Amino acid sequence: MNQEDIFVYIVPVVAAVGYFASQHLLRKLLSGIKKEEQLQSKLGKYQTALLVQYAVIEGPAFLALFAYYGTGNALHLVIAISLLAYLFTKKPTVAKLIKDVPLTLEEHRQFDILRN
Repeated sequence: MNQEDIFVYIVPVVAAVGYFASQHLLRKLLSGIKKEEQLQSKLGKYQTALLVQYAVIEGPAFLALFAYYGTGNALHLVIAISLLAYLFTKKPTVAKLIKDVPLTLEEHRQFDILRN
């Protein structure tokens, strides 16, 4: 490893900050969804929250890929692959939506029909 490579220090820190920031922002944005809102509004806010989470994870992943292509250090590639694998696990599903969004009983029934 090249000790003069500044990315050796920057990439892991940015990746960790991106991971924790994505978790925090998702929780904060999801807490802003009220049970009394219309379903369309809830789904729009849920979509926005997920897009923000994805963007906050993608940024460090692209930085890690950029660092890998610039320096050839495999650590950066491992971090990028790890972030992208984590991003893949966060794909939206009906089950996650039901768990994350405060739904009324009627809305819950509508989504149960979709799951079955």
